[in-house]
Amino acid sequence: MKKMKDYFSIALLPLLIIIIMAGCEDRIGVTSPKPITIPTVSSTSPTSVSISVSLNTIVTATFSEAMNSSTITTATFTLMQGTSFVSGTVSYSGTTATFAPSSSLSANTAYTATITTGAQGADGTAMANNYVWNFTTSASNIISPMINSTNPVDAATNVPINQKIAANFSIAMDASTITTSRHQHLFWYKV
Repeated sequence: MKKMKDYFSIALLPLLIIIIMAGCEDRIGVTSPKPITIPTVSSTSPTSVSISVSLNTIVTATFSEAMNSSTITTATFTLMQGTSFVSGTVSYSGTTATFAPSSSLSANTAYTATITTGAQGADGTAMANNYVWNFTTSASNIISPMINSTNPVDAATNVPINQKIAANFSIAMDASTITTSRHQHLFWYKV
């Protein structure tokens, strides 16, 4: 019986070695898991420490990779004026998050924008640290006036020679700046 045991042990040993080697060969070509990348903010608008930022600005943050859009919310993208939160809406498209304030920002005021670690990449990896940047708004919102309409309209024909010429502006104008020395009349005559 002992001889039979020895015979089976000797016969099974090569078989066991073949099974182990076959198992090792199956591991050839196994790749490493994909490396985990931690998302970061790669750029912002306005940029950090900007001054004279428009009062109707939209604040944006562009990420280093695609993010999980459900984690880009008013809880993870905030804008503050001092210690007060600015109300607004947050949207996300491509790799850019946008904070649109509900109303114009205050003039000559410092603001702090933050993307928190609650913002996660598409694979669920959170940002390592909050990303914080600051900017200051302009003293006022300068809006250039435009001419909305004229009477007579541009290139009008058969206009009476005694027609009064009028222009409607997009904003209220300083009447003292509307003088004959400040503008030119161009007359087109159709023969």
